[in-house]
Amino acid sequence: MKNDPTLLIIKAAGHRGVPPTTVRDRKNKGAQNLRAGHQHECLLSPVQENALISWACFQDDMGIPLHQELLKKKAEAILKVTNPNINIGKYWIERFMKHYKKLQIRFTQRLDQQKAAASNPKILKQHFSIFKKVIKDYKLQIEHIWNIDEKSFLMELVSKAKVICR
Repeated sequence: MKNDPTLLIIKAAGHRGVPPTTVRDRKNKGAQNLRAGHQHECLLSPVQENALISWACFQDDMGIPLHQELLKKKAEAILKVTNPNINIGKYWIERFMKHYKKLQIRFTQRLDQQKAAASNPKILKQHFSIFKKVIKDYKLQIEHIWNIDEKSFLMELVSKAKVICR
C-alpha cells in the first residue's frame, strides 16, 4: 500500500484540502491553462489572432465601423494564408469575442443622439483626447486631416447596427 502513488496523492490532497486531481496535475508538471490546452483546436494561431485584434483596433481608431461580417472576412483572409481549405464557422465571432475582452459588440447610436452628445463638454474633451492620441500614434500630418459635413455620412451609420469596438 505504501508504494501505491494514488494513495499518496489522495493523502496529500486531503492534507492540503484540495481535490486529488489538483495534486496529480501539479505532480505531473502542472496542468496547462485553458487557452494553451485548446490551442490545437483554434483556427488562428496566437500571432494571427493578435494581428486581427490590432487591425480591429486600428479600424476603431480611424472611426470605421467594424461590422461582424467584415471581421469574419478579415479572419478568413488571414486563415487562407496558412489553411486554404478551412472555413470559419457560424459562431466563430461570438467565441472569438469571449476570449478577447479588449473588443466588444455594441449597437451604433442614432445620429440624433450623437449630435446631442457633441454639445457635452466632457464628451468633447474625451473626443479630442482620443483624436490627439490617434494623430500621435499613427503619425498623421495635419494637412492630411479632412472634415466632412453631415450629409456625407454613410446611410448605414444613421440606422442602428451591431459593430465591434473597444
